[in-house]
Amino acid sequence: MYKFFQNLGRSLMLPVAILPAAAIIAGIGNTLNALHAAPKIAMFFTTVGTTILEAIRYFICNWCSYRNGKEK
Repeated sequence: MYKFFQNLGRSLMLPVAILPAAAIIAGIGNTLNALHAAPKIAMFFTTVGTTILEAIRYFICNWCSYRNGKEK
């Protein structure tokens, strides 16, 4: 039981580490958009950050199943 939760915790490390980076990217895009500076770059940053944040559940599921399904 301990080994299972240890493997689950390890497999969640990467997806959880991606969350702050995606939020920072989306925040930069929203800030640039609010300042009306470089609208195309702002839209790019906002789109990239939001896409990562919306798709994180699929990334977590895929990464956990990949990490837990590997033969050791």
